[in-house]
Amino acid sequence: MAKPDVKVSTPSIGETTPEQLTAWKAKYGKVFTLAQEDDAGVTHLTYVCKPTFEQVQSAFQFLNEDVIKTGKMLLADCRLGGSDFAHTDPEFKIGLCTKMVGFFKPKMVTEVKEV
Repeated sequence: MAKPDVKVSTPSIGETTPEQLTAWKAKYGKVFTLAQEDDAGVTHLTYVCKPTFEQVQSAFQFLNEDVIKTGKMLLADCRLGGSDFAHTDPEFKIGLCTKMVGFFKPKMVTEVKEV
């Protein structure tokens, strides 16, 4: 009888503690994990909070001319912790910056009526 393949769970780089997650959630509300995989298959985690209106307003002034700069500003404002490698490696950082630009999703007005 063949043995089933057993996957060994390896911890991710930058993984934080449940206590830290609880503290971040208490301070920032929602906390998100952005996961990226390196060439060796190791997962690197980055923790971010949702940007505030002021952070989005400040960063989006550069959106049409420099998307990466916009993402860098949001990442700098919203990054809570995680893998230092993901925060400094150019390929990883560009991936994070690109994701940060699309993170803020405006809720569009669906109806306008004179009352």
